[in-house]
Amino acid sequence: MKTFVTLLATLASLSAYTIVGVHAQCITCRSSMDGAALHDTCITGDVTTCEYENQAGLSFYCYYDSQGSLRDHSNPSCVKNVGTSKGPTCGQCS
Repeated sequence: MKTFVTLLATLASLSAYTIVGVHAQCITCRSSMDGAALHDTCITGDVTTCEYENQAGLSFYCYYDSQGSLRDHSNPSCVKNVGTSKGPTCGQCS
């Protein structure tokens, strides 16, 4: 019962943040890059992963920090900076 009450309180506080307009900063991945279409976007901590897939089905990845700056280990085709936006949800990586 104690766990249930704690969970309920947590959900209520998160809902309150959403109601007052407190949203996460999300990276805006480009819809295409270097001839490849955006396939998936997800966030882990403060790193957003933009996955692109070309016509042959090959993927490459761009990693951006919370300010939209390119991180290490990104594909050389990735642009150095992308835009950011505020939104109610940023997809978490699975």
